[in-house]
Amino acid sequence: WSGFIYRYSNCEITKTKDRLIAFSGIAQRYAQDQGLNLNDYLAGIWRQDLPDNLLFKACHNKLSGIYRSDEYRAPSWSWISLEGPIHS
Repeated sequence: WSGFIYRYSNCEITKTKDRLIAFSGIAQRYAQDQGLNLNDYLAGIWRQDLPDNLLFKACHNKLSGIYRSDEYRAPSWSWISLEGPIHS
């Protein structure tokens, strides 16, 4: 799952308000493949991985800026509330 987060957060999605919706499609497919319950999916994080995934790190470099959108997208504790590359 961490690999999905890293790759997805590196995509330059032009409509940031669609980011959570688009990633939820990945989560649905992942749940099917892994036999997970979608009720355990919480804003980009699976319930069983919540403690570890709350420790995400924003990847800072000269080419990418990390920022939180002015428009509400997801809870602040979720990596998906930020714009830019994330390691979880």
